[in-house]
Amino acid sequence: TADMFTTLTLGASLAPSRLCVSLIRHCSSRTAAAAGAPGVTAFSAASMRRPSASASASLSTAIYTAAAASSRRSSYAAATTRPRHSAAASSASDDASDAAEAAPANTASAKPERPPPTMVKPPSPPASPEVWQDMVLLMDKPKGWTSFDVVGKTRFLSKIFGAKKVGHCGTLDPMATGLLILCIGKATKMVDTFTGMDKCYTGTMKLGEATPSQDAMTAPEETAPWEHITDADIAAGAAGMVGAVSQLPPMYSAIKVGGERLYKAARRGEVVERPERVITVNSFSVTRDAADAQLVHFRVDCSKGTYVRTLAHDLGKHLGSHAHLTALRRESIGEHSVADAWTIEALFASCGVPFREPDLEDYDESKPRKQQPRKKLSRKGSGQGFSRGGDDVGEGGEEGKAEEAAEAAEAAEKEERAGAGCRRRMKSSVEVALPPPAPLC
Repeated sequence: TADMFTTLTLGASLAPSRLCVSLIRHCSSRTAAAAGAPGVTAFSAASMRRPSASASASLSTAIYTAAAASSRRSSYAAATTRPRHSAAASSASDDASDAAEAAPANTASAKPERPPPTMVKPPSPPASPEVWQDMVLLMDKPKGWTSFDVVGKTRFLSKIFGAKKVGHCGTLDPMATGLLILCIGKATKMVDTFTGMDKCYTGTMKLGEATPSQDAMTAPEETAPWEHITDADIAAGAAGMVGAVSQLPPMYSAIKVGGERLYKAARRGEVVERPERVITVNSFSVTRDAADAQLVHFRVDCSKGTYVRTLAHDLGKHLGSHAHLTALRRESIGEHSVADAWTIEALFASCGVPFREPDLEDYDESKPRKQQPRKKLSRKGSGQGFSRGGDDVGEGGEEGKAEEAAEAAEAAEKEERAGAGCRRRMKSSVEVALPPPAPLC
């Protein structure tokens, strides 16, 4: 094969096309005789006298055919002349060489392991601004704060040290307190890792009363007798809820159904059909309050996606009464405990940054949930202008009257537009003379 390619190279570089073709025919004939294959006979005298594009293509084909035939012949000869006793050894050596070749490729393709983020626990503050770029904080959320309030305050602090991204690993209701894990900087990529861990809660439920939100954020809407419920009944009911449980999410939740959050429909007084979800309750222990028998204290260890207020609601129904949540505290997430968590004031003080309380509404669990103010467009006069209406007062009452007035004004305007031919009216004291219409052709 080496002799053949040497001849071809010399012929192509030193001789004209006729000599090159002759050499190819000669070498191909030698290769065909050795391999038992037909030689190259595709060249005619005309193509040798006048080299053309077709002749050049045929020349390339001839070179490839001759080289392939020679390579197959050499490989077959080497395979048949190999000693039998060395077949196993050669196979082992081939496997070893393949493994050696594959090892660097696997090593190169594998991504380097990411170092774990720094988890800063009180009372020592973060050592340097570099730590803020990849850090995890355990925070103790106070009562009345939303989870986003804690994230916002921490982001204000992290921006001072050059870190802008802050995310939390599991929402807590404003009424709830306890552990809230915050991931800062590059550590935000690990939010799903913490969110998927099991969680432990402690809290208190009140028997005999049901609320729309299943907690103390809304006023009770139904009552039922509870005096017949014994301590043994409560313990048996809680034990029956351990394991895989099918749970219907409450209407006052952030789950989206049909592209809308459920709590928005709940505030309008609507009930939306929503699918149940299967959660896991690892343990559920209850204790009756010694001073007030209507209160039941509990401790529950559950999986991701569990609504603890729904557990209290379902337990009340199982006991033949009602129940709603009055207090809730998250004690741990996985192996991380609230005992190792920062308070927001202590974190600011350790970093030497003055702390200012956020503008939170007065929180009173005995009062119903306040409706979020919504600005509405109301029409005045003949519908020529828009003005911002007042805040919503609440369910029914003034809010219903405002909605009816807005609908009536909108209907009147549609009728007015239809009667006027959908033309805009111009408010002016000067009459404008319109030119006569052009004659039709």
